[in-house]
Amino acid sequence: AEGSLVRLRRDVGGGQVCTSGVLATGNDGLVIAPLAAFDGTGVELIAPDGRLFSSLEVPVRDADLGVGVARLGAVGLTAFPTDGERDGPNWALFHDGCGPVSTSRVTLGEPDGDGIGTLAGAPGSAMGGAVIDQQGRLLALGLGTSALSAERIADLVERARRTAPIVAGVGGIQPEAQDGGGGFPVKWVLAGAAAAGVAAALLAG
Repeated sequence: AEGSLVRLRRDVGGGQVCTSGVLATGNDGLVIAPLAAFDGTGVELIAPDGRLFSSLEVPVRDADLGVGVARLGAVGLTAFPTDGERDGPNWALFHDGCGPVSTSRVTLGEPDGDGIGTLAGAPGSAMGGAVIDQQGRLLALGLGTSALSAERIADLVERARRTAPIVAGVGGIQPEAQDGGGGFPVKWVLAGAAAAGVAAALLAG
């Protein structure tokens, strides 16, 4: 299960603060974590294999639930399996601050209509960690004394998937090109400029 747990690191008040996050999908690398983990300066995500990601895209920021979803893309990471047993023994799996991965036995309550359930026994450093069953399947995202259910996580992941990814382009960040054409007809403009004799002037400039 440690292979699906990430760490988010940011600068706060001149020092570094780390928060855990959960890899919810592997094919598009969607990570859910407490919203505060994405705010601040110098936000970086450290993957389980040690790779570091910065300039994170966060397509979903839910202030009501206090969580956000970041997109890494297809980077070869494995997500937590779901459909776990809430009734059996459960654990919180988390990074102890900016340190190693730790576990703590917890008790997870039934979620309400918003997908929030109580969470007892989790230390403060377990914020953003995964609540798992004894097979390592994801039950919820730990949020202190409460937890966001895997079902609600799936809803947020779907919202993130409906948000078109962005890619770096000349002059800044531009929307990813859509299938079926419709892009800006650069070749037509260049051909027209050449016919009018403007291309030579542009090159000279």
